[in-house]
Amino acid sequence: DGVSSESDVLGEFYGDNVPPSVHTTTNAAHLLFTSDGNRNGTGFELHWEHRVRGVVSPQLVTGNVGDLQELECRVTASQAAANITWILNGRDITSEAHAEIIPNDLNCSFVTLSTLQHALSPEDNGQELSCVVSHPTLADPEITTVLISMYTMLHISLPT
Repeated sequence: DGVSSESDVLGEFYGDNVPPSVHTTTNAAHLLFTSDGNRNGTGFELHWEHRVRGVVSPQLVTGNVGDLQELECRVTASQAAANITWILNGRDITSEAHAEIIPNDLNCSFVTLSTLQHALSPEDNGQELSCVVSHPTLADPEITTVLISMYTMLHISLPT
């Protein structure tokens, strides 16, 4: 689980059976292939897949009516820039967001960052706000959702 032979071992696989999927925690894996000489052939085949997904912060939106909330949806380590859309109660509010694409030349990857500034309205209470990530490697968009929970102000009149 890393770039060198000193990294944690994620598995050792033998025989003719296809091994299960192996998941790394970084964007690199050190692979050592050793043949037992039992069969002659052209080598082995490796499939590498990176799952692109958006991370939203904060994960819970709380506030009062009129409060300006700032949320961030970040997609990291993608080989092409991602497209981020914000959906609130079925309505596209991406126009309230600012998108930034940050190239990481060292890893030949991109960070796509979308910052949403949204003023809370009474209708937002209890609604779900979704960051929808589209990317060429995804068959379907990746959706991350947070809940909006608003404070309620009570007006109480006391007899004088």
